Amino acid sequence: MSQYILSDAGILSQIKRLQYRQQILPLLLIAASFIISALLQSHNWLKYLGYALTMIGVGLYIKNYLSFRYRNRIARPLPDTIYSPITGKSDQSQKSG
Repeated sequence: MSQYILSDAGILSQIKRLQYRQQILPLLLIAASFIISALLQSHNWLKYLGYALTMIGVGLYIKNYLSFRYRNRIARPLPDTIYSPITGKSDQSQKSG
């Protein structure tokens, strides 16, 4: 069983929004490299620039994917621990099971 949970839908949507925002640059680099490669095929040195842009874009995309895969985790609550709400008040405490 994992020691981390992601259960709040609001937090998950914020995390995904941040991930999509950070994926814009790598995807633009990859698109620019394809455009350079397709439109300017007669210039050999631009072909290598396109390859370099593709590799940089793919590397940034993978780094972004991995950083959001392993970051922004919420620790799983410990059993036998009472957690109070951030706002509001507790009326009663019950133990399940």
